[in-house]
Amino acid sequence: MEAGLRLLNHRSILTVMTDPTSERVYISPVAYRAQVTITNPDFINSPDIGMGSPIFRIPEFVRRDKARRPPGYTKWEIVQPDTELRYQWAPPEKIKKEFPSDFRGYLKVEGTQVRYEITYKNIGDEPASDGVSLFCLQAGTMREFHDLEQVNTFVWANDRFVSLSENRQPTTRNLIVKRSAETGFVLAVATEPSSGVGGNPNIWPSCIHSNPDWGTLQPGEEATVHGAVYFFRGSLDDLMERYLRDFGT
Repeated sequence: MEAGLRLLNHRSILTVMTDPTSERVYISPVAYRAQVTITNPDFINSPDIGMGSPIFRIPEFVRRDKARRPPGYTKWEIVQPDTELRYQWAPPEKIKKEFPSDFRGYLKVEGTQVRYEITYKNIGDEPASDGVSLFCLQAGTMREFHDLEQVNTFVWANDRFVSLSENRQPTTRNLIVKRSAETGFVLAVATEPSSGVGGNPNIWPSCIHSNPDWGTLQPGEEATVHGAVYFFRGSLDDLMERYLRDFGT
């Protein structure tokens, strides 16, 4: 992919078409962390399901060479309660020098999805490509999405959804999804541009990733990626329809 495609100008996501249904998810920041909790009221309306809410780590780590750490030190601004947030990494200067990166982000609920933009800046003295890494969507305590054998975790390959348990081909979309056969809900994440999809099927964190591709940033240079988290009751076909609406072909 050409660098010009990677180094996106900051694009407003306020104009993206709103989900036409009356359903809605809600987001809340995790204090001092680069994390949000995503809640779908329809998912927790029964005492037999919905024992938790997914957590979205954006990002999971800041890195320098082989060293990495959860970022922490995140300042949140509530633009609209429960539906629109901005955030900025603001660590002590010592950590800024150790991990010469900076990032800021924006999230907005649109129906049963959360749109996001993340900007990473290389504040070091050398070119860098992965100072901000891994966008991690955790099912965690949500037993409805636990999938140790990865038979209900899907990627897009060969023009169809394929479970990770059977897929042997390169993925052709930056989308990964967990499906709950018990509840009929899907939980998915997509990032553009992305370096690839993956995750960890263990009960904790039971996560899926669509990870950012920043290209190589020169000192002082920044890049922006954008994406969406989907959390609704529906089919994989419904999910692909929404993905294509948001990201095109």
